[in-house]
Amino acid sequence: MVLSHALIVPLAELALTADLRTLFSLLITAPQQPDVLSTQDISPSNDPPGGAIDLVAASVALTARGTGPVVRLGTAGFEDLVAALWYRLWPELRVRFAFRLSFSPHDVVETPKPSLVCTPAALSSRWTGYRIVESSVSVPPSGAAAILSGDAHAESILAFARDIGAELGHLNELPPLERAYEISFARHASFSDCVSAVRLVDRLSPDPNSGFAGKSKLVDRLDSRLEHAKADDILLLRNLSASGLSTTTKLWATLEFWVRNNTFSSADDSSMLSAIDDALSDLTAIKPWRDAVLGGIVSASRSNASAFPAAFWRWAHARPTLLSKLAERLPQDKSLESRLINALPAEVSDRAGLAVMAISKLKNWLRLFGAAAGSSLEPRDAVREQLAIDQVPANLDGLRAALRRAAPEQVVAIALDNADARVLTIAAEEVARQPKLLNGTDVTSPPGQEIWALAIGLNADAWRGPSDPHGALIATLQSMLDGKPVSMKLITALSTAPIADLSDYPRRSEVWQHLVAASRDNLLTATATGWIERACSGEIPYTPDPVLEAAIVSGDRLDRALRTIVTTGARTVFSIVAALPLFDEHRFLRWLQEPTVSRHQWTPADAESLGRLVLNRRWRHVLDRLLDFARAGRTDIKPALRICHEMIGIFTRWSLNLSAVTSDEKWTVFEELAVDLYPTGPDDNELWDRAGGKKWDLQTFGNGRSRWHDAIAQIRRGKGPRPSRLLGEMRRDFPLNDQVRYLASDSDLSSYR
Repeated sequence: MVLSHALIVPLAELALTADLRTLFSLLITAPQQPDVLSTQDISPSNDPPGGAIDLVAASVALTARGTGPVVRLGTAGFEDLVAALWYRLWPELRVRFAFRLSFSPHDVVETPKPSLVCTPAALSSRWTGYRIVESSVSVPPSGAAAILSGDAHAESILAFARDIGAELGHLNELPPLERAYEISFARHASFSDCVSAVRLVDRLSPDPNSGFAGKSKLVDRLDSRLEHAKADDILLLRNLSASGLSTTTKLWATLEFWVRNNTFSSADDSSMLSAIDDALSDLTAIKPWRDAVLGGIVSASRSNASAFPAAFWRWAHARPTLLSKLAERLPQDKSLESRLINALPAEVSDRAGLAVMAISKLKNWLRLFGAAAGSSLEPRDAVREQLAIDQVPANLDGLRAALRRAAPEQVVAIALDNADARVLTIAAEEVARQPKLLNGTDVTSPPGQEIWALAIGLNADAWRGPSDPHGALIATLQSMLDGKPVSMKLITALSTAPIADLSDYPRRSEVWQHLVAASRDNLLTATATGWIERACSGEIPYTPDPVLEAAIVSGDRLDRALRTIVTTGARTVFSIVAALPLFDEHRFLRWLQEPTVSRHQWTPADAESLGRLVLNRRWRHVLDRLLDFARAGRTDIKPALRICHEMIGIFTRWSLNLSAVTSDEKWTVFEELAVDLYPTGPDDNELWDRAGGKKWDLQTFGNGRSRWHDAIAQIRRGKGPRPSRLLGEMRRDFPLNDQVRYLASDSDLSSYR
């Protein structure tokens, strides 16, 4: 029979109880069943228990590496040992610290398993392989054991634990804490040691919001070591997740900086390629590390001062497949391509050449592709390979690289054979330097036309090739209109030559719609310039078609020409504008207001030409400007205004003496002015009464205009006030009105009746 006596205590309260002796005293000491079982109110003591002779030995065993519980041989003094250990544990450890009497490992079946068991010394053989409390240990050999035994050495370790926010919920976390402490305070800790410390602290304090200051010191120390790390060292960081450290961001930034500024020594190629291999794998390294390594490589590839291009070619020889994977991450940067080309070694193996060609195709680095192909292939073969992947019409550098070993004659021959536009361009570059290379070449053939056209683009004097360049241009345009194949590049090239004026070509209006934009614009510009020059000489050469007219009036070329000839040929200006319907009123008004034009004194003939232009175009704004000139005293403008008299109001013609005004017209002006100033009628503002009229003579119905019309009719019949008195009152009401003042001074109105 077994008699069990238990003391049941809430675990949370028990964890806060420092001294177990009070609780132990409540347990029975003899196998005699108590009379009653009852609850107890306990006020446990917080005084330290007396020392246990094997406390140090137990501390050493509990912090040593091993599995299963620590075994203390003999039962005597076991409670003292447990009480001494319990007192030195903190609540988190007490919650998980279990102990018991056990006769065999087979007894240990509960969960959680006990940390410490005692067993009769006679049964020690049953515990072979377990950690045994050695009675001979008197001084803790480790800081971890010192923590449990209460040695003074432990205080600095515990302070470190608090600094990093270590949770320390298990006894097996004490040795890692000690190791982290030792590394953290070692004067010459290696890079790998610093990495180990960070890993340990991350395990001991997984909460990133805890122990910020202490963790920051560890990260800073590792960060400072990283600057002088070797390529092998950075591999240690591959799985440094450090989720419990919130300050590792700068560590990855430093790693990226380290990679970016690496010298990429050939001695480090093996380690660096291993790092790159891991960085390209989602399974072998954490993302921040991979991002830092790849980010550093990418940054190094962008740097003009980096040794990355030389390493690129070495890696192409060593591990071409890995380099191809890395190339997917490299920027599609033309400057990087240039640096890689500049680093091209004298000898490139077939294997490396093929790898770089594949990378170049992926990145669309056509120059690098050509350089790699040209390093190992014959010029014709290199061109063939380049043309197979190089589909960009304007890209010539790749083909130049592929042809760099070819002589000029070979270049022209290859161009004429394959007729590729870009190869033709390269051949044209040779022709531009040595035009005699075209001797014996049929320039009427499509490849020949292309080479000649491109050569002209490179050397402006190359247009002089044929004996009759202008005739060649006209013949080319004629062929184009007749549906024959021609080189538009040749037409474009010739369109910039001095022979581009098509004024003498009868079918010029048919040409515009068949040309590409560049050649059409150039030919139009040249022809428009020719038309302007001929027109400015005094005679309109021909009526331009709408497309050519648009080119003539575009830009400021025509305006500059008109400003130049205004003082010597004003009528020529008006003839030119009259011949160009697209020359609008706003533009003419702007020209008219130019200082040299606005101050010019027009001859009567010039002014009449101007008036006919304004009248024909019905340019109201220009007319208003001419009227402003006339009001300012410019009498030379009046011949133009007389031509336009039908567009000018009666009062303006009357006041400027542009034409005779009848009496009826004067009365019409008088009536319009009265309606404008007194819109409700003659009795507005008592005007009619003040002028001596009688209200009962006024019409009482209708609007203001109809009432004024009736009132003016009465005045003209001799009824109502005299016009002079009516105008006098109006002048007092509107002393600044020019029309009132002018009508009041007119003898026909003021002396009426």
